[in-house]
Amino acid sequence: MTYGDKEIYIWGETKVWAERATQIAKYLPDNVSVLDVGGGFEHLRKFIKADTYRCIDCYKATKDTIIADLNKEYPELPEKFQYAVCQGVMEYMKSPFDFLMAMHQYARHMILTYRIAKQKNDEQKIKRNFMSFDQVEELLRVTGWEVLTWQYVEEKPGTQTEKLYYCVKK
Repeated sequence: MTYGDKEIYIWGETKVWAERATQIAKYLPDNVSVLDVGGGFEHLRKFIKADTYRCIDCYKATKDTIIADLNKEYPELPEKFQYAVCQGVMEYMKSPFDFLMAMHQYARHMILTYRIAKQKNDEQKIKRNFMSFDQVEELLRVTGWEVLTWQYVEEKPGTQTEKLYYCVKK
């Protein structure tokens, strides 16, 4: 998507984001406060009934987006949230440890997705980290998040390259 001659959101608005959002929405009760971290076009907002919804992203994909590059800063927000939803964002953090620690300031509950990359591509526009599911789960533990449940997020049946974790602060 472009704004004038400037690219504002390199991932685009794809079917995958909406499908993932429908799965995440199942974990969010009605009438809660939600911070959608890396929420892009705010697909999640369409599938939930939140009292409060805010979106942080490094691109202004919507007029309400709070712009922040989470590899450089974690914005102070005027409110705390019951849920932080982090879908498809931790893969691109230079320090996943710092990212997970920072999520404590925003919410008591966190829903996180993590997709394993099959191979490193040095020509990608955005660089990503390469962790296994075991490493992600250990990182969640050492940063004070307890995994209450998890599920595979499958674009194609049987691929099992992405997990959704429902966590709570320890």
